[in-house]
Amino acid sequence: MDLMHILINGLHLVATVVWIGAIFIHLIVVLPGTREALAQNPPAYAATIRSLGTRMVRLVNSAILLIIGTGIYLVLLPDASPIETVSWEILLPVKIIVVAVMVAIHLCRTRLIAPRIGRLTAGGENEVSNRKLGTWQLRLAWVNCVLGLCLLFLSPAI
Repeated sequence: MDLMHILINGLHLVATVVWIGAIFIHLIVVLPGTREALAQNPPAYAATIRSLGTRMVRLVNSAILLIIGTGIYLVLLPDASPIETVSWEILLPVKIIVVAVMVAIHLCRTRLIAPRIGRLTAGGENEVSNRKLGTWQLRLAWVNCVLGLCLLFLSPAI
């Protein structure tokens, strides 16, 4: 293996850990901690979550682009792919599909649901709809977290 392949593979792994780690930390630490600390001040809670979410989305978007770019490089580079085996031929397409689903969920959460929640909150509109969208956004984040952890456990086999 040459140095370039090692660096690209390392970047791919770091970006994967950043993306999945960001989801995990956000769900396990940031949301509960912020909710607990700002339970008596809903506007401050909303502003804090919005600010942290914006920063997290920038980090995750960068990690996703890096994962896709390095993944394409690793798959297409001659002699850089692992030995062609049955597990490789099965697991690589599964990995690509799972990543595509995770990206779609991420885009749905950040480009569709979050802006809608922001508009509803700013307009003081239907709180029930806002709560339902927030619940869906959280559920989708958990789905992405589980899918990401499955990918991490699957990665050594690929």
